[in-house]
This record gives sequence, C-alpha cells and structure tokens, in this order.
Amino acid sequence: MMSLFRRMLHSKVGVVVTFIVLIIIAILFGLGGTTTNFGGGSAPTGDQVATVGKVVITPTALSDQIRTTFGGIQRQNPGVTMEQFLAQQGFEGTLDRMLTSAALKQFGQQQGMLVSKRLIDGQIASAPAFQDAGQKFSQALYDQFLVRQRTTDANIRSSIGEDLYAQQIMFPVDQRGMFPGSTASITPRNLALVYASLLLEKRDGQIGFVPSAAMAQGAPPTDAELAQYYKQHTDRYTVGERRIIRYAVVSPAMVKAQATPTDAEITARYQRDHAQYVAVEKRSVTQVVLLDQKAAAVLAAKAKAGGSIEDAAKASGLEAARIAGVAKPDYARQTSPEIADAVFAATKGAVLGPVKSPLGWVVIRLDGINQIAAKSLDQAKPDIVKALTAEKTTAAMAKIRDAIDDATTNEATFDEIVADQKLTAQTTPALLATGVDPDNPAAKPDPALAQVVAAGFQAEQGDAPQLVQFGTDGFAIAGLSKIVPAAPRPLAAIRDAVVRDFSVDRAKRAAHDLADKIASAVQGGKSLTAALQAAKPGLPPVKPMTAIRQQVEQGNLGLAKAPLSLLFSMKQKTVRLLEAPQNAGWYVIYLDHIQPGDASGNAQLLTGQRGALDQALGAEYLEQFAKAVRNSVGTTRNEAAIKKVRDQLGGQQGDSD
Repeated sequence: MMSLFRRMLHSKVGVVVTFIVLIIIAILFGLGGTTTNFGGGSAPTGDQVATVGKVVITPTALSDQIRTTFGGIQRQNPGVTMEQFLAQQGFEGTLDRMLTSAALKQFGQQQGMLVSKRLIDGQIASAPAFQDAGQKFSQALYDQFLVRQRTTDANIRSSIGEDLYAQQIMFPVDQRGMFPGSTASITPRNLALVYASLLLEKRDGQIGFVPSAAMAQGAPPTDAELAQYYKQHTDRYTVGERRIIRYAVVSPAMVKAQATPTDAEITARYQRDHAQYVAVEKRSVTQVVLLDQKAAAVLAAKAKAGGSIEDAAKASGLEAARIAGVAKPDYARQTSPEIADAVFAATKGAVLGPVKSPLGWVVIRLDGINQIAAKSLDQAKPDIVKALTAEKTTAAMAKIRDAIDDATTNEATFDEIVADQKLTAQTTPALLATGVDPDNPAAKPDPALAQVVAAGFQAEQGDAPQLVQFGTDGFAIAGLSKIVPAAPRPLAAIRDAVVRDFSVDRAKRAAHDLADKIASAVQGGKSLTAALQAAKPGLPPVKPMTAIRQQVEQGNLGLAKAPLSLLFSMKQKTVRLLEAPQNAGWYVIYLDHIQPGDASGNAQLLTGQRGALDQALGAEYLEQFAKAVRNSVGTTRNEAAIKKVRDQLGGQQGDSD
C-alpha cells in the first residue's frame, strides 16, 4: 500500500518523473503549488523553511502542501496514516518536489520560456473533474473544487504553471540519456554482460530452522517486567487515528408518501401512453439484404425450396439478421411501407422477396406472429404505478439533495441542515479509516458507511458537511464530529495480549540465542546438520537450497524468497541468521557453493539487461539535471524550521491546526 507513493515521492527519480504527471496530480488533489512569496534570494530566516532563487517557502506553505499530498494519497488508500506517510519519506519527497518545482520555473524563465494564461486555461478546462455531463467545462464544479480543497484559483494556476514549465524543461531530457528519439542503447555490451551474467549465477546452500515454539515457556512475567515491556512497545498497542462522524441518511423509504402516485396521476399517465396499451400485432422475421437483384433471387429460391435462409446467406458470404417482436409501424420505418404491408399480410413461415428496399434487395422469412391484447386501465395500473413511483421518488430525493447542496454552499451547519430537512442524525463510533471500530473488533465495517467514513477522513475540523452516496439507492449528509488522535491502549485493558506478546518475544529471543550458537558452531567447522543436532535434539532437519539469481529477482518464490535473497548476499562458506515471519523463529542459512553465470550466449537476456540499464542511466541523467537546476538558481534549506514542521505534523497525526 505504501510502496506506490514512496516510489513516487522519494525514489531515485521520483522527484523528477513526478513532473511528467504533476498536472494530473494538481487537478486531482488540488495541489496549491508552493504558495510562495517572492523577495530577495537571501538565506532563509527563522520563519522560512527554504529559499529557491527568489522564491521563499514558508512553514505554512510546506505544511499545507504535505497535508494536501497526504490527503490525495489517503483518498486512494484510506488506511494510510500520517505516521506511515512520514515514515516512508513522504515529507522529504514532497519538500524536494516543491524545491525542484520552484527551481525549474525560474530556470525556464531565465531561458526565455513562457507559459501563457491561455495554456493554463486549457489545462483547467480539459480536466475531467471540472466537466459536466456534456463533457464541457463547468465553472460551478471548479468553484466547488476550490472550496473543498480550501485553495484559490491563483494557487491552482500557479501550480499548473510550474508543472508546465517543468514539462517543457524535463521532457527533452530523454530517459535514454540526453538523446531524444534515440533507439540505440547507451549501455556498453560488456557492462550489460556483467549484470546479465550475475542473473545466471547459481548458488547452493543449506537452511536450518529454530522454531520459537520449541523454546521453554518460562515463568509468567512479573508486573514490573510487563510494565517495562509495554513501555518499550507502546507503538505495538497504539490505535491509529480515529474519527467520529455525524451523518443523516436520505433514502427512498423516507419519501414514500410523496412518491405514491394518485389515481388521477395514474389515469393521466394511462391516457398519455394510451398507444402502448391498445391491441397490437407484432411479428418476428429473419431477413437478408443484398445489393444485387439476381443474387437476391437465387437466395430467395433456395429458401423457398425448403432450405435455410441462414445457410443460404452464409453461402453468399452474408449473415441473416433477425428482428424479433416488431410492430408494423416500427418495421415500416426500418424498411418501407410496402415491405411492411407484405410481411404483415403473409402467413407464418412464408418467404418473401426479393423486395426492393432503400438499402437493396431484401429476402424475408416470417418466423412468428404475436397478437397482443389491449390493456385496460386496471390491467396497466401495476406497471404505471411502478414507473410513476420511481419517477416521483427520484424527483423527491433530487429536491432534497439540491436543497442540502444549496445549504452547504451557503455555509449551513450539519445541525441546521438536519433540522431544516427533518432528517434523523446518527453518530458513528470512533472509527479507523477502514471503517473498523477498534473498541468492537467483532463488528465488521458497514459497507453502506464506506463513503461516510471516507468523507470524515477527508475533512478537517470545522469543514462544511458533505453529500455522499449511501448504500445503492440513497445518499447522506456527513460531517466530521471529532478527531481522536492515535494513542496506545491502557495496559490494564490489554494485559492478556501484552502477556502473550511478552512470552512470544521471550521465546523468539531464546530461539535467536540458540540459532546464533548453531551459526557459531558452523562457522567453526561443524556441518549445519551436526550443529543443529548438538544444540537441541528434535529441531527440524536441514534442507538444501538451490537457486539462480534471476529466480530471486523475478520474485516467484513465495515464502522462500527472503532466505534465497539472503543466500545471494552472502560470501561462500559463511553462515547467516534470518528471522522467520510472524515471530515463528530463526533460519540458519549456510552458503556452500557459488557457480558464476555466463550470459555471453543469451542474446535475449543481454538485450533486456541493456534496456534496464538504459532506463537507470536515463533516470540518473534526469536526477542530476534537476539537482543542477536547483544549484543554478540557488537553493538554501533551513533545517531547524523543516524539522519543526515535520515534528508538528507527526505529533498532530493529521489533526487540524
């Protein structure tokens, strides 16, 4: 879940490659640029986090940008917390992007580049988020977006302008390394051969396992031991940020009285649609249209002689078309009045034609005749009631929705909206972003509340309530009530769980000590099998390990991937320990033999490796070019101010200011 934005924000080229899609990100997440102030190019003061040329980046601008970027990521992955975002270098990556963005814009302007207002207008107008049902730009949707994101048109335009400068500058720096449009590899064959041969390297070793479950249980922990353990592992017992959300549902059941049609409405609808209820004859036909009259005559003769019209059509390279249950007026519009008269005068099974039509010559077989009796008002009433009820329900709910939408635009509170629309307010427990209630783990998240919870986690304290989908046929007005910061559960409330974890950790440490003793014996000359047997009888037997590096790189190894990956990072005749997943114990891995690979005769592998190295080299060019631009315009960071912003964000866990 975290790997995607980690790569985008702080990978080798994430800062640079992001610019290629930054306009999309700006539109989707409302990035407000650096929201910078312009002034002198001096070193940043205490209330500035950085200066880039003439651009000053303030703590508020950086904090807002971090929150906005995090909000966009959280909309894609609601389970992501601010703590995870910061731990995965989201903060540093976002700051780097701000610095590079400001530097590229100034560098571009120095080189005479220009981003016009018309070009920015085009980017905004073409964004799907701002287009109505007719795929045309909607000023109302754009204004609503600005309100939701708590930003301004100027900030959006500034951000898009910076992104367009970045595109103009970075796009020509081709990923293949300053050779735009080049198709030749820039990686020497001999260099690629070294890396390709590494992929074919084979390693043989052995793996032993010391399970935690094989260790002695030991005495129950004392209160002091338990308190110390809890203090050292409070993060393990910390419940993530939760939110309490108020909401009120508008469902079809609530407007049932308004949506029930009257007898007068039913009669009026019956009279309006009277043509649907009169007696009608419908016929089903199979027909073939040909351009040539003689060919049509041959096909008709085959069908009239008892052959299949479908087979006759296939023999002519055509396909017969079936028209099922069509009334005479409709069929006349599809063909001609003359053809319709002939078809509706024929008997079932008759073959007609060839008959001249606007599209050519038609051969027709009459497949079926269906006489549909007229429907009285009483007979048609159930269908009419169903249709009218659906229409009136939709209209009634749309009226309420429009009224709520207008109220939120006019800054009405949640309580005011609920009272005005006579809705019933409900309050969720303190929920995680996944909809889980940590205080009631047995209860599963309610799927109907998914959008309500998402709205609550997108909002900040004091934000206007939002309209969201509720279930399959309703909607709700949702507002953030309270943010419950992440905090550890009290020891007294989770004592049994802490005791269990303490015992598991103690067993794992004992397993590690035993595995370390075995590794020392192997390094001293004993075989892995002998060392395991001497350390503790009954341990699982040693198993062989054999793999080619390419298998490990491809990752199709399941649970064996971690031990095999370690095997390929070891020296020959050495032993290493590796912790097993879920505190299960420790692996003892011994590398016995390395067989070098040789890719000199593998043209496909060489070509693929050269391509991969080309991308890496091109990415390095992009990274270094961006750094050069930042150095060119002059970039200075205030590390103390940067740390202060980061600490504030980490402490608040996404809380409001």
